[in-house]
Amino acid sequence: MARPARSRKKAAAATTAATPEPEAPVAAAGPPDVFDEAIAAQHQPPVEPTPTQEPPATEFAVRMTRPDPFGERTIALCDDNDGPKARLYRNQRFRQMAIQFDEKPDEGIRQRLRDDGWTWRPAEGAWTKQLGERSGETHRQAQELFESIANEIRRANGREPVSSMAPSR
Repeated sequence: MARPARSRKKAAAATTAATPEPEAPVAAAGPPDVFDEAIAAQHQPPVEPTPTQEPPATEFAVRMTRPDPFGERTIALCDDNDGPKARLYRNQRFRQMAIQFDEKPDEGIRQRLRDDGWTWRPAEGAWTKQLGERSGETHRQAQELFESIANEIRRANGREPVSSMAPSR
């Protein structure tokens, strides 16, 4: 006795192979959904605002008013204008102050930074210190330390110290 189920499967397979499959139904034309609009927006060039038109006030536009990291001060460390410099900047994203040198400072200066709580971050190429809860005080101390170190390096290179960052009273 032959297996009818098997022969039916073979017959069904032969029938489906000979007949073309119906095409997938096309969605009815209607308003595009949110995902279609988002994909379309990604493939269109951004619209530049005209001089009389203000860009839309979004959280992103308000948040990015200042660059991050926000550079505060750069001091040349030698007589050559293209020579090495030291930079102080504040990184809002990571809530930290950072000092960056074009040339590796000597061991005494690096130890002074370590003693004051600064950490070397190779990925950033800078010495960093978290602002913490008393961010204003940490910021002021960072400015004073930066100026002191930069002036120490300038004196070693035979240059005059720079003026204080603190406002005169």
